[in-house]
Amino acid sequence: MLTMIVVTDKNGGIARDGGIPWHCPADLKFFKTMTEGSPMIMGHTTWDTLPLVVKARRCIVLSRDFSFPAWRNMSSVQETIRMALDATENMYVIGGESIYNQFLPYCGIIYKTVIPYDFHCDQVFCESPREWRHESTDSLEGPVYNKDGAEVSCRTPYMKLLSRMPL
Repeated sequence: MLTMIVVTDKNGGIARDGGIPWHCPADLKFFKTMTEGSPMIMGHTTWDTLPLVVKARRCIVLSRDFSFPAWRNMSSVQETIRMALDATENMYVIGGESIYNQFLPYCGIIYKTVIPYDFHCDQVFCESPREWRHESTDSLEGPVYNKDGAEVSCRTPYMKLLSRMPL
């Protein structure tokens, strides 16, 4: 099963200037808990931004450049989707923007953390509300920091669980 895990600002922003413009420890803990031990599908730009501890896990990197020292390199979205749909374990799609857009139609679940603050992102995540059912919402306690390490004053971040609507 393909599951998407994403963090956005209040406007759906996911990145700015090639990186994530916030630091949310509670969401990082959630991400680690959910993805640990499972393959993660990402683009090469997302791979470039990951800390080494995450790169040591089972990362599937979509790129035409096979020089990435990932667990597995893939050059075709369709090949990756076939592999993921045939897998017996859950696989997580973790970004970036292009990867989210290409894999969204094949995912059954989205874990979406929303940080209620505008980080003026230049990349966005867009799911069609008509295709997804809101299953639950949980608060993520703890501070949120901007890229400079200053705490951002905003409401409590929250995580929404969305499942695909039956056809």
